[in-house]
Amino acid sequence: MSKPSRVIRYLRIGIVALAAVAGMQRLAVGAQEQQAEEKKSRPKLFIDIVQGQDVVNNVKQRVAREPQVVVYDENHNPVNGATVTFLLPKSGPGASFPGGQSSFTTTTGADGQASAPGLQANNIPGSFKINVVVSSQGSTTTGTIPMANVLAATIAGTSVLTTTLIVVAVAGGIAGVTAGVILATSGGQVSPSK
Repeated sequence: MSKPSRVIRYLRIGIVALAAVAGMQRLAVGAQEQQAEEKKSRPKLFIDIVQGQDVVNNVKQRVAREPQVVVYDENHNPVNGATVTFLLPKSGPGASFPGGQSSFTTTTGADGQASAPGLQANNIPGSFKINVVVSSQGSTTTGTIPMANVLAATIAGTSVLTTTLIVVAVAGGIAGVTAGVILATSGGQVSPSK
């Protein structure tokens, strides 16, 4: 093969290689633009806690107020069909869903609401958080629902928080006991005594 024909051949190979590289770059840029556009079109999600926040559960009754949330988009419209997962701590103060499960997954209705029925407090006093994970159309957001478990005794039909009595009595003497009970019962909701 003559020298000029080799040069032409190498030039052709080089042109084909450059065209292939340019084509791959265009594909990569197109894919990045498509991903950016998809990301822009994903709705932003927001969680509003309707029920369960700062609830105080009576561990002697082993019942708890079921957590309930509403999921909204960036225009404050309820999101229908969003996947909502409620996650409980695996140890320490907490609760369980039916069957002893530590998680419960459901979807929101047309009103954007989702709840986790059948929550049962465990017998360990203390505060805990229910983690909430919401997903819809490629977007995900998280939130927490704080709760607490307490030992409660019933005196003449009124629920008294015995764990609060012990803590406050040590910290503030007898005068602090009454104030501590009032603050604890007004700051959270106690599940009704049976």
